[in-house]
Amino acid sequence: MRRLSKVFLATALIVTACTATYDDSALRKDISDLQKRMEEVEKRLNTINSDISGLREIVTAIQKGKQLLSVNELTAEGETFWELVFSDGTTIQIHNGKDGVDGKDGDNGKDGADGRDGEDGKDGKDGHSPEIGVRQFTDGLWYWTLDGEWLLDGDGNKVRASGIDGKDGKDGEDGQNGLDGTNGKDGENGKDGFDGKDGENGIDGVDGKDGVDGKDGVTPQLKVEEGFWWVSYDNGATWTQLYEFSGPSTVVEGPVKDIDATTSSKYVIVTLSNGDTINIPRYVQLSIAFGKEEIVLATPGSSMEIPYTLTGGSDSNVVKAVGQGGWIASVTPLDAYSGIITVTAPETIVSCEIIVLASDGAGYTTLASINCVKGEILFAEESAHVAAAGGDVEIPLETNLESFKVETDASWIHYLETKAFASRKVCLTVDANNGDERYASVLFKEGDNIVTSVILFQEAKSLPQAFGVWSSSGDPVYEYNPSNAQMNMYEAAGEVWFRFVEPGAVMVREIGPIPAQPVLKGVFTATFSRIQAGVTLSSEEYDFTVRSIEKEKLILSTQDDTFFVIRF
Repeated sequence: MRRLSKVFLATALIVTACTATYDDSALRKDISDLQKRMEEVEKRLNTINSDISGLREIVTAIQKGKQLLSVNELTAEGETFWELVFSDGTTIQIHNGKDGVDGKDGDNGKDGADGRDGEDGKDGKDGHSPEIGVRQFTDGLWYWTLDGEWLLDGDGNKVRASGIDGKDGKDGEDGQNGLDGTNGKDGENGKDGFDGKDGENGIDGVDGKDGVDGKDGVTPQLKVEEGFWWVSYDNGATWTQLYEFSGPSTVVEGPVKDIDATTSSKYVIVTLSNGDTINIPRYVQLSIAFGKEEIVLATPGSSMEIPYTLTGGSDSNVVKAVGQGGWIASVTPLDAYSGIITVTAPETIVSCEIIVLASDGAGYTTLASINCVKGEILFAEESAHVAAAGGDVEIPLETNLESFKVETDASWIHYLETKAFASRKVCLTVDANNGDERYASVLFKEGDNIVTSVILFQEAKSLPQAFGVWSSSGDPVYEYNPSNAQMNMYEAAGEVWFRFVEPGAVMVREIGPIPAQPVLKGVFTATFSRIQAGVTLSSEEYDFTVRSIEKEKLILSTQDDTFFVIRF
């Protein structure tokens, strides 16, 4: 480009020297204008080369996973440029490209001596400067383009705009140990054999070579010289000729035509002068969400895990949790965007907050909190009563616990899992009671810890009152009817026997021996026999329990809850 300027200046000096009386003011003005335009070309080329370098920085940032934080359009010294700020603080400036300008029309010819008009000047050639761009290839890397086609080096390879990471070298293998020497053989005629030589030590393995660093992408540079456009791929060490330079008015287009920061919420769209576009991912402001809004624990030392999820930020995200009021919080990250916060209740549970801090590793931190409250289970009554017949029992309650367990040691109480927390009641099924009044504790637990309990009482079964033998279901095994049978009692060896005698002595049922004072015994062993015509048909021995004795009535029960009601 400087050589072009020198040619024009030399021509002007020659003309001035040869024609002293010639009016060269117009020529001098043209030369001055040309000099200014060439200076503008050089200035513009510096800007374009700077923007090409900025374009490489953009695709390198995308390759490294950086996100765009903001785009600012600024003006300085009469030029408009975009300032791109990335999430790691990196700043890239790109000038606002302008449309090419058509060549100027030639000047009208001056009037000739005969007064005739001169011929009109011809139109100048349309301006064109090399359009440098970038495009992503199928290998995921970015390569340079020239006038919409891949920019190729001297070997015909695409010129890479973004670098690639090198691979780590492999470790060398350990050398093998040398073999032991063989013992010498005994010599003839009594001479000793020579001792065997020791084996040589094995050679150590060769250490693995370090991986080769990935090659950096190159930044093309443009210049105008000797009437042609030139491009360099090695920072100006060598230059490759492109096509003819058609004039200063052609050096007007930068590599970037427009940057759109309003159309998409996910990307900033960079439009290149050749029409290609580049999508730069926007930085999404870091935010944190929890799997639960509140922690409710009822027992000291109990813990709860709260999952969290991060939106935005980067792979350098860090989450920390700080407990208050004795609550303890710890963070276990699963990856850069999710993890678990474990919260443990203090010895004295009070309502408080867990403060959670999330940082993106680039200076931005967001704060959130998790409420911690004491869990409770409240009952209208501290005990419940159920009839001897058993059945389903509902225990109404109020609680802020999300879940709890119900347990009891009593085999006759069965817990049915609460299906709906909103029902605020616990359903139990109680077996029928065939004995005395009984009770048991129903425990309400958080994990393995008891929060509270309710005592469940069950009434005693109603004892049969009619004389005879009754099964546990209340059906008669033998029902004594005084109108057609007799009940006799007799003693033998200090023991009492009872007989149920039907009319005609067809069947006699006999039970005994019974202690003279059965209430003092509580439990005793006796036999119940069926006798017909003097032949014992059956005889069964039972352990009897005295259930009731009042006036002349004695009520006994067996282990299988068969009741004997005897006139005593």
